[in-house]
Amino acid sequence: MAEEGESSLTEQKEELIALQSMYPECHLLSDNDGCYSNKVQITLQEHKMTMVFSLKATYPDSCPRIEITVSPDNMVSENDLQELYAELYDLAKENMGSAMLYTLVQHANDWVAGRPQLDDAVTMATKEEDEQVECQFFLKGKCRFGDKCRNLHSDATKDEVKSINESVDETKENDKKMKKEKKEDADDEIDKKKPPMKTADDVISRILWDKSVPSKRFTVGYLDRFTGIVENAFDTFDWTNDLASLDHTVLAIPQHRIQYFKYKDVIVWDKNTRLDNVFGSTGGGVTILDVISKYKKLKVDDDDDDDDDDDNESDDDDDDNDDYERK
Repeated sequence: MAEEGESSLTEQKEELIALQSMYPECHLLSDNDGCYSNKVQITLQEHKMTMVFSLKATYPDSCPRIEITVSPDNMVSENDLQELYAELYDLAKENMGSAMLYTLVQHANDWVAGRPQLDDAVTMATKEEDEQVECQFFLKGKCRFGDKCRNLHSDATKDEVKSINESVDETKENDKKMKKEKKEDADDEIDKKKPPMKTADDVISRILWDKSVPSKRFTVGYLDRFTGIVENAFDTFDWTNDLASLDHTVLAIPQHRIQYFKYKDVIVWDKNTRLDNVFGSTGGGVTILDVISKYKKLKVDDDDDDDDDDDNESDDDDDDNDDYERK
């Protein structure tokens, strides 16, 4: 172990001698803490940057401690400096086991050389001042800063300014016309809105109280929160009592879950497609009485007994139906 330590110190001295020959401002510093075997300072006058490397006895098998001081003229922020530190330490890890100080100094030198200098920044700022943008508000005759405006006030003639103002006014007028036309189109769309559709509650009331509409022929399709769309016969539901007063043995659903009603196997009311063949409220012109009549003419009822029952119910309740339709 002692031999290895002596070998490392020998390598350090040889590397420091080489650095002193390449960099005139390369000096050995004393280590007051006694934690490092060598401490070297290198100053790059061209970029006004000073680097201090503190070497342990195990260097180059361990990374040196790096300290950097950069002149304010280099316009290097604290974040930029942290970025340089990270790059140097990554580079040091890659070169562990061999002399690396020259490589680290050159990397830092190239990094600072690529940064904008203070003189360059002053030159750019002066150039920006020389290249002033013409004040658009002055051309419109509306600049409120006058001579204090940071933008250029050219010697544009009154005719030129007037022409620009007229063009702006014309554009504004066209915008107003377009907005007015859009508003009129929107009003027309409102006028053309679809007629209101009868609700599920209206359909339920019709089936319950219109004796010409046999409730036993209807099926309700509703949305179950767990299984999706479910169908059940209309008469199996409790439509008259409040949901809060019923227990779990009674079939009842909130009306907003109802998706459609069927008469036999035909959907006569559908919330999603706005189909209403119960009242004909959506403009289709077909009502539930038309659907029932069509079934009778085509003789597609479930059985002949049901047809006879429907006919009897229809004949017996003609007066009630007339009263309902008048309501």
